[in-house]
Amino acid sequence: MSLSCKCCNKHFSDKDAIHCFVCGATYRLACAGLSEKETRVLRSKRNIKWTCLACCSSDISAHLKNLTSVISVLQKEISELKDKLDRVSPAQTAPFDMEDIIHELEQRTTKKTNFTIFNMAEDSSNDSAKVADILAFLNVAPQIATNNLKTLGLGRVAAGGKPRSLRVTLGTANDVKLVLRCANRLKGYPTPRIFISRDLTPRQVENKNRVLEEFRRRRSRGEDVSLKYIDGFPKIVGSKNPRDPNSQ
Repeated sequence: MSLSCKCCNKHFSDKDAIHCFVCGATYRLACAGLSEKETRVLRSKRNIKWTCLACCSSDISAHLKNLTSVISVLQKEISELKDKLDRVSPAQTAPFDMEDIIHELEQRTTKKTNFTIFNMAEDSSNDSAKVADILAFLNVAPQIATNNLKTLGLGRVAAGGKPRSLRVTLGTANDVKLVLRCANRLKGYPTPRIFISRDLTPRQVENKNRVLEEFRRRRSRGEDVSLKYIDGFPKIVGSKNPRDPNSQ
């Protein structure tokens, strides 16, 4: 069977031909720039496909076009953010350092597999067993592997025997999300006053306290607002209109 090469238009036999996987065009091996070894590999491995230079260039152009579009959108968003920052007074802005931001992101990633237990009586030799018992009470133990959980008491032992908070590390961030979703069930736990929270970075604790302080201030002004916890973090929701003190 005689074939025609798309590159040089010469006629040749099928044994010296290679076909582009994308466009289906036929090329001589010499025009395709393939060595004997490369040709053997292509013909022996059905899952390896060859693409001609024209199709490669077209594919690259499409990717470059998409990248250009994405860059344009990002530049617009950056410009809008700069405009917003310019409208904020210097007193409202705090200096930040890229290293601090990276460190904060690394901390948050690490802490995604942790949660914290408060007011649980300390017993370093038996903490893991106590945590496993709490997880069983929450009815999450069947979905979570408790044999490899890790515990760590936080801070110094307080005078008067007040227990330290206990950091618990599980296998995955999804395990922690499941525990946090079921944390309200601890209201019925035999040992009172035990509660569970996310393991927060110092910056997250600061932000959380700021939200709670803002919530208390707005409530004191009579605003009809409430707190909604999303992934263990408070958010103020509700009407901004003051409550009518004469309403029933």
